[in-house]
Amino acid sequence: MGYLSCNAESAIATCDPYNWDRKRRKNKTNGNKPNKPIKIREFTYPELVKATNGFSAESFLGKGSHGTVYRGSLDDGRLIVAVKKTYPNPSITIHSFCVDSKGRKLLVVEYMPNGSLYSLLHYSSRPPGWTRRVRFALQIAKAVQALHFANPPVIHRDIKSSNVLIDENWNARLGDFGLALRGHVEDVRIKCTPPAGTLGYIDPGYLAPGDLSTKSDVFSFGILLGSDQWQKCN
Repeated sequence: MGYLSCNAESAIATCDPYNWDRKRRKNKTNGNKPNKPIKIREFTYPELVKATNGFSAESFLGKGSHGTVYRGSLDDGRLIVAVKKTYPNPSITIHSFCVDSKGRKLLVVEYMPNGSLYSLLHYSSRPPGWTRRVRFALQIAKAVQALHFANPPVIHRDIKSSNVLIDENWNARLGDFGLALRGHVEDVRIKCTPPAGTLGYIDPGYLAPGDLSTKSDVFSFGILLGSDQWQKCN
């Protein structure tokens, strides 16, 4: 199952291309019957405080421009998750969440025990071999395709190895939609949104809001595959 959030104010999301493509083929064989709606659980703030041991330093996973992420344990340890403390006013589609009376907002998403692709390529004592790297590349490409063929389309704007997470089954998940824009490039809102991304990965043709297109994501994906660490394989 994949969880996708496409609002520019929300920063955690994962798109599971491995299952997305399989589900799409299954829908075709079932006469395009709609998928069952995903059940979304709501947790209380004290439950998530307990799950993260009071948002302790030991539970800390990372911090981005849109919030801080902690490792959490729910359902008596049967469910390991990542809990994100978001900044105000996110509009999020996610599988679990918490909004308490004080307006504190938390997201609960699937925990990725194998970390990011960046960490695997740069710091792992056993970096992935070519077979696994090719599989990762195909899964990332399918995730990007899923975003671009959505209606309305989603442009990620920050595709890079640190935003690709690896799940327990060694599937690549495209994450961090903090800069993503959802809509058609001719929409006024998108035309008024300044360019953003990570230096070195940004499409050099994306100099003004009106220059944005799905090709900008394709360029960033190409930079990821052409990076020295991706090409270097022991």
